[in-house]
Amino acid sequence: MWIRRILAIPLIILFFVFFTVALFVTQVNDKLDDTGFYNHHTEKADVYNFFYDEVLPAALDEVEDDDTSGDIPIKLSPIQDELISAAKSILPPEWLQEQFVAAIDASLPYFMGSTDEFTYTLPLRERVDTAATVIKDDILQGPAFTSVYDDMIDYIADQILDKLENLPYTLTLQKSELKESLEKALPEKWLASEFASVIDSVIPYFTDDSDHFTVAFDLKGRIDAIAEGTIEVLTGEETYEYVLDTLITPIVEDNIGITVDLPYGIILTQEEISTTIKKVMPQPWVDARMRDILNSIASYAKGEVDSIDLAIDLADQKTQAMEILGDLAGQKLESLFNGLPTCTPTEFASQLQAMSSRNLPDCRPSGVSYSQFKSALGTDIDAIIADAINQSISEEIPDQWTFSKEDLQESLGEENEDFLQTARDYVSDGWIFTEVDFLDELEPDDEDQLNDVRDWIGNDYTLTQEDIRDEISDEERDEEALEDFDDSRKSVDTFRTWLWAWWVLPIIFLIGIGFLAGQAWRGRSIWALGVLFGVSLVILISVSAAYSLGGESDIQDAIDQSDLNGVELVAAEKGQEIIGNIADDFVSAIKSDTIITMIFSFIFLFGIVGWSYYNGRRNSGAISDTSDTPDRIMVSE
Repeated sequence: MWIRRILAIPLIILFFVFFTVALFVTQVNDKLDDTGFYNHHTEKADVYNFFYDEVLPAALDEVEDDDTSGDIPIKLSPIQDELISAAKSILPPEWLQEQFVAAIDASLPYFMGSTDEFTYTLPLRERVDTAATVIKDDILQGPAFTSVYDDMIDYIADQILDKLENLPYTLTLQKSELKESLEKALPEKWLASEFASVIDSVIPYFTDDSDHFTVAFDLKGRIDAIAEGTIEVLTGEETYEYVLDTLITPIVEDNIGITVDLPYGIILTQEEISTTIKKVMPQPWVDARMRDILNSIASYAKGEVDSIDLAIDLADQKTQAMEILGDLAGQKLESLFNGLPTCTPTEFASQLQAMSSRNLPDCRPSGVSYSQFKSALGTDIDAIIADAINQSISEEIPDQWTFSKEDLQESLGEENEDFLQTARDYVSDGWIFTEVDFLDELEPDDEDQLNDVRDWIGNDYTLTQEDIRDEISDEERDEEALEDFDDSRKSVDTFRTWLWAWWVLPIIFLIGIGFLAGQAWRGRSIWALGVLFGVSLVILISVSAAYSLGGESDIQDAIDQSDLNGVELVAAEKGQEIIGNIADDFVSAIKSDTIITMIFSFIFLFGIVGWSYYNGRRNSGAISDTSDTPDRIMVSE
């Protein structure tokens, strides 16, 4: 008997090995083949809220941190909460979970080899419509757009300040003043309304309801406000000086010599003439003319006129300037007279008789003033000087100055040569952007992808086994990849189909142990159940100890997070959490199976032993009753 029990020891070892393997393999199969397993762990890890609570904030922070060059003019951190809230409204966590469960339910049997086809449909149309509503109602009408608007105005102001370097004169502007003018020209509510119109225009195109779209920004209605804002910006000392230098200096230089010789030796310089004319054009007058110029430019930009030809009347300013120049000439003549050498009255009288009407005498008598000289001369010197100024200066200066498109182009600088016509086209016709313009910006492959996306949105995105197979068999991949994929599916299906066979050997070994170690059905059953109980206990203790002592910590350190940050870090942390949960679940399932096995083994053992004990007592009582019968018969007799 002991020899048979010794021979049972190898079977016990084999049973332990195969039972353990069968137990583990069965658990792995049960988990991987159960669609609820995946949903349970994603839900337990709160993956769907995790995307909005951690992944999206980390991604937005990453985008902002990576934008060291300032290419993105919008600051994301102030609007992060609004963006996340909008994303959550567009793709609610419940919807994400619903789609994940549907995708697993549809595709898992295919990947496990149970079926050769599957179809999963992702409804996108409703989400896109929701996105349009959320953006228009929540983003464009909320504090998020106010922040975006402020950043946009700030960015435009910076761009304009940079462009000032291309102007032909130095214009110093305060950024705050420029932003204030921009806000008047492009109000936040107007811009939000235009963006909402853009969304309404393009949504039918992207949902495949239409093959065309037209986005039109009505700038014509804003040009007057833009002109007013420009006037506020340009009405400054620097612009005033530039306009005068551009308007007056060329006229004087082109039409008047370096000096103007007047009667009596009076000389007026270009600078004196230019300065005098500038005096009769004070800044308020120039600002008013600047307003006229900008309004003329606005009319041209709006397409109301075909050219810019603004005539600025200079007649009144000329008259005032000539009077001032006459006074200046009189002052110069007085200085010349007072600078003459003195002589006797007789000599002076002789000089007066001999002098020309356009020359001074060679001397003056002491005690004779300039006024007395003019009276004694018998000639209206002031009229002669005024007539000379009129002939030499006034007639050379036009009564009006015309501001033309060429003047505007020159003021914008060579760097902005095409700006004027481009701006006029945009303003007069509106800034129009169609699907043709959009497609022109795309590469052929991108256009194909766009058409696919439009079809997915309009008719829902459908994923089938053919899509998976096409992706795997892509020309850039291994030619045998698809064959290997099919072989893997078949192997998994075959393995799962014959999984029950893993339990045949442990059962055979257990029966063999019972037959070798026990006698009769009771002993054999006790040995088999005892070994089953003992092996289950060993597995329970081993798994618990191994997981507690090292396995759990090893799993926690499975992903090296030392070099990770941002999205990678939060994803790794969540992945670690999910792996830990799966490991806990797997270990708990193994322990649960062994405990259940032990309980049933113990119940059967207890039942067999109890039944044997009860049956033995009953048999013992029956024998005793049988032995007493003859005596009772004899006594009776």
